[in-house]
Amino acid sequence: MQPARRAKPRVVSRLIKDFIPGQTELTSGRRLWIYQCRNSPDQPWISFYAFSHSVEWLPADFEISNCYTGTSPRSFQTTTVLIVKFLLRESKTSPTGEEIYGKRMLVNDVVKENPGGKTKVLKELRTEDERVEALKEYFGIDLTTEEREAIKGFQTEIKSQ
Repeated sequence: MQPARRAKPRVVSRLIKDFIPGQTELTSGRRLWIYQCRNSPDQPWISFYAFSHSVEWLPADFEISNCYTGTSPRSFQTTTVLIVKFLLRESKTSPTGEEIYGKRMLVNDVVKENPGGKTKVLKELRTEDERVEALKEYFGIDLTTEEREAIKGFQTEIKSQ
């Protein structure tokens, strides 16, 4: 007789329609679509994106929002290097044949992995060269020379000691 296998916790995502913190007009027509994830069933849901289907976005709207997130010192995107890769495995119950079971992240100078419930550090990076190698090894991202040089002088550059 084989021992019973425990089900491994896994990353779960959902799309809900709700209000966001700070929203002032709380009528049913003003609810936003919110993309949320959690690392396991006993973890809280974390909201990542919120958007409305009732607002028309034009090219100029995308330009100004990208300008803000890419240049404002109040935007975490100007102070944090962040990459998230969802980890997939075969699934007989998923319509696509795959399911997300975890995620791998690069947060500034640390590569982490959460295979569904507990995050562990895979590597701490001390130099930009190490970060470039980690991008290739852990995320399949191979930077050009121009892309490698582009971070120099920015707050997010790893300064070798």
